[in-house]
Amino acid sequence: MKILFVFSNYAPVGGGGIPIGLSILINIAKQKGHDVKLFDTSYKIRTETYQQQTNFVKTKEHYNYNVEREYLENELVRVFRDEVNKFGPKLICFSTLTPTHELALSLLNGLDKSKDQLVIFGGIHSTVIPEEVIMHEKVDIVCVGEGEKAFSSFLVHLSGEKDYYGINNLWCKKNGEIVKNSIDNFLEPDLIPYSDCDLFDERHLYRSFKGKNMRSLRVEISRGCVYKCSYCTNKNIQNMSKGKIPYFRYKSVDRCIEEFLFYKNILNLEMFYFKDEVFLMLPKKWLREFAKEYKAQINLPFFCQSSAKDINEENVKILKDMGCVAVAMGVEVGNEEFRKKVLNKPVSNAEIVSAVKLLRKNGIRITTYFMIGLPYETRELIFDTIEFQRVLYSIGSSPTHINSFYPFPGCDMEVIAKKEGFINKNFEHNRSTTNAGLDMPQLSAVEIEGLLRTYAAYTRVDKWMYPIIELCEAGDRTGVQILNIINEYYSERADQ
Repeated sequence: MKILFVFSNYAPVGGGGIPIGLSILINIAKQKGHDVKLFDTSYKIRTETYQQQTNFVKTKEHYNYNVEREYLENELVRVFRDEVNKFGPKLICFSTLTPTHELALSLLNGLDKSKDQLVIFGGIHSTVIPEEVIMHEKVDIVCVGEGEKAFSSFLVHLSGEKDYYGINNLWCKKNGEIVKNSIDNFLEPDLIPYSDCDLFDERHLYRSFKGKNMRSLRVEISRGCVYKCSYCTNKNIQNMSKGKIPYFRYKSVDRCIEEFLFYKNILNLEMFYFKDEVFLMLPKKWLREFAKEYKAQINLPFFCQSSAKDINEENVKILKDMGCVAVAMGVEVGNEEFRKKVLNKPVSNAEIVSAVKLLRKNGIRITTYFMIGLPYETRELIFDTIEFQRVLYSIGSSPTHINSFYPFPGCDMEVIAKKEGFINKNFEHNRSTTNAGLDMPQLSAVEIEGLLRTYAAYTRVDKWMYPIIELCEAGDRTGVQILNIINEYYSERADQ
């Protein structure tokens, strides 16, 4: 059977990589002997010129974002239609995030879908709002929750021309009705198949670190998250976990080492990225054993994510000994009370400062993540964030990532924003890092975008320059030129 996988992606500078979920599904299809192809928009689609204003440290090639991207979106739709007509797949599989879902729909809308073709959607967007996704006239099936077990069963049924309408985790159209099957137990971690990266462009493997492009791969040790932050959709998926297997679970040490050795050798990797949201929350005994085996058998530098609450002397020693070179830590905002009460993230500024100092003391790079434009936020609160960012820079934090709040469907803050009428009517998904998600009476979308534009400058310049930077918020030609000069100046001096 011919299967076409579709990765609708804008591939923003400084991020991206091979998607873990989609690469696993490709492996499942290959193992079952199907004829598999991938349509990946990452290095095809041209969008407006990408302006990196949030991180001063970038290699020169990052500024040539559109150089090799051939097609505008309407042209890409035609290319996709031609590819589908030429390949003639029985099954077309889309996996989307909320920011890329509209691009996937543009591709789908351009198809002359035959009666024999089935279209299935999966991914976090489909999991959170399946009711909306399944209503599209050309979508036949939606996968809700994890897809490995459901997809494997679905392929067996489809290949044997058997009824697939009763498979758990699938919502299916049948004779004009929608069959909504129940959610199955989550998969045991050691039973999760490996990723198959062969169909992806090799450029997905490269990530800039300290001015050098390193061959790296995103991998998962655990699945799930224990936190319930109000800006995140994890809480929605936690509520699905009502079986014997908990939402947060992790692989055995032996399985991790076996898997990572396979990737290291077959892909000639120089670095790993542990994509786990709560890596340092794994049991201490497991961490110690994993660290020992990783150092002995893998011995590659890696970076990971962590909460400030999990950064302590013992954990940092474990990270350092096994080769950790960088940690990413979500701070979100600078105002401690706002972080606790509105974001439901009970982490103090003191804990964050302590974590940054401890990591830097041990020679581990620390990058902090912030966002602005949250429900009920004010300009004054944003400057609390700017001031706290300046504090973290002063003690060794590396250039930050700043984003506008994204109203992900179903998260607590999106519900609040809808109720209050805060959603920006001009929000563009393909500009989600520079386009304000909200437009509020006390803080307009224009103000949010102006502060996004100037955030990096505010966090770096001497404070006597604040009035000049404020003039740059408007985004006129002179302001952009001033910001470019500031960015270039600090790019040469920022921590590499």
